[in-house]
Amino acid sequence: MRLLQNLAVILSLLCLTGLCTPLQAQQTADSLRHMAERLPHNSERLNLLLEVARLTQVTPEGINDASALYHEADLQQNDSMRCTGAAYITNHYYVFGNNEIDSIRKWTEIALPCAKRVAHWTPYFEVQKTLISAYIYAERYEYALDEARKMEQEAQKIDNVEGLINAYLCQGMAYQGSNQWREAMQSYQKGYHLPSQRVSPVLRMNLTLQILTMLLENGHYTEMRPYIDEVRNSIERIIEVRPQLKEAFNDFNFLLEGFSAYYCLSTNQTNKAEKHIRTMEQRLATLSNPSYRKLYVDAVTYHLLQRAEYDQALALNDTSRVICETLHLPISDLLKLSEQRADIYYAMGRYDEALKCYCTTDAKRDSLSQVISDRQMEEIKEMYQLDKLEYEQNRLANRNRLFIVILISILLLCTGYLFLRLRHIHRSLRHSALLSRGAVILTERANEEKRRFLATMSHAIRVPLNSVVGFSQILALEEELTDAERQEYGDIVHTNTEKLMFLVNSVLDLSRLEAGMTKWQMSDYDLLLLCHDAIGSARMQNPQLHITFQANAEQHPFHTDTTRMMQLLVSLLAGTVTSPKEEREVHFTLCLQGEKAEGTVSGSPLADVRYCSQETDLRHSINRLTLEYFGGSYQVDEEQQTIRFELRIKNEE
Repeated sequence: MRLLQNLAVILSLLCLTGLCTPLQAQQTADSLRHMAERLPHNSERLNLLLEVARLTQVTPEGINDASALYHEADLQQNDSMRCTGAAYITNHYYVFGNNEIDSIRKWTEIALPCAKRVAHWTPYFEVQKTLISAYIYAERYEYALDEARKMEQEAQKIDNVEGLINAYLCQGMAYQGSNQWREAMQSYQKGYHLPSQRVSPVLRMNLTLQILTMLLENGHYTEMRPYIDEVRNSIERIIEVRPQLKEAFNDFNFLLEGFSAYYCLSTNQTNKAEKHIRTMEQRLATLSNPSYRKLYVDAVTYHLLQRAEYDQALALNDTSRVICETLHLPISDLLKLSEQRADIYYAMGRYDEALKCYCTTDAKRDSLSQVISDRQMEEIKEMYQLDKLEYEQNRLANRNRLFIVILISILLLCTGYLFLRLRHIHRSLRHSALLSRGAVILTERANEEKRRFLATMSHAIRVPLNSVVGFSQILALEEELTDAERQEYGDIVHTNTEKLMFLVNSVLDLSRLEAGMTKWQMSDYDLLLLCHDAIGSARMQNPQLHITFQANAEQHPFHTDTTRMMQLLVSLLAGTVTSPKEEREVHFTLCLQGEKAEGTVSGSPLADVRYCSQETDLRHSINRLTLEYFGGSYQVDEEQQTIRFELRIKNEE
């Protein structure tokens, strides 16, 4: 991601400057610089300094010219030029300054207000993207996601398509860096499907290349073709307009050859794949970035594996590992190489070595995921601490601050307990993975679900938490709010607090059910009476529900936990706390046959795909596990909006 982003930044600058050669650019810049020094502080001098800064931005020394432009613009109080100079300085620190986040953040805070005042949205969003890219490179993904969401909100507010694409691109890179592959691809696809007529071709090409890297990382080679063609056509159009930029696209063309080779190999087009690999080999000498050599080695290894030349494939796998270690590439690349090596062993019939390699890779990947998760948790705590300091500075302004701090602390403690519990379950699954190769495969699937659940729950909890904190702060600080506004904001805080408590309680219930630690309060009760009680509670929860109930008996005593069974039935009829309060027809049928009760709820809001969310998924899981404990079953038909369940009834003697 870092390499693609650097290439895109440099290429954008080249397209702006229209350089022919670095020597010509330097000579022109020197001449213009001398002319500017002899001029008074006016607009002509400012325009000359702008041209000098444009010409030298692709060189490490360009920081001096960008600083000169900014200080001259600051002297003349020209926000437009001041924004441009600060943007150039920000890009320089990102590309040439070893990712100095403090410097990038400082100049971002200078550039954004200037750009906003003069409505220069292209540099505005480019500077924001540079800051987010710096956070991603430093593996501070929560900060990156927070900034990307701010960018998305600003772009939506002014209806700026290029800003939206940049926001989705940044969100995708942040999700990709934290191994949230599904969320990353969803973000990329959102940007990809936006109208591109008014969008920079370099930005569009960068987004498409990110999609290609995602497909490559996840082994979806057969889906690459349309994206490869789009990037190739974009490069041809740019070079047709600016032939002098042909050499600047050498690395991009090398990447396209690698993607094409993988696509052809996956679709059994061996001759075409070999042609792409030979082209890559010919272009190795012209690469500006040596780390791209790994793509060539991996493509050849994949080709050899398909041709069953396993010894050579193992040798190239070692070569690729050396490249990763020499260039200090991310550990995810090494894990992918280990997985590739295990595949080679498996194809060779060396199953013991393959199993050992699979286990080692899985353990390292779990460890990496845990490190990323812990780091994100620390970032959340750090962001919380910053907010808390701001609250403390204004503590005397409103006594409601204390309530906010206590509420946030309790939520953080609950969240911490949730993460510790999930970590314990995760370790148990890892221990089971060591028993056999079959157990390894099952554990990998379970671990993937846990990681996805952790990422989704982190997002699901953070959204209402931000609403609670934000609107509570408004209530605490804004003294001129009307009563209607206070009531509205209070309702928002109340609603999001209920959603948070529902999420926390549901996750705790689900954890206890999965671990077999639920304490059941068993008692004798009539099943038909319990159903009527549930219908009454559902109507209280949503008065607009029209519930019809049919049963083939008038009473049927049974032994159960009435509280949990009541919660289950109410959820089937009325949904969760987040289900919309709308008019709805719900039909509840109960059929009793000996020791078995079969129920059907049609029109259930819990089965409506329009309102599918993390809350409904949690409720489905809790209902399913509760019924399985009593020897029953649980099925959801989303197309028919129907839920069917079966309950084993055995009276206590």
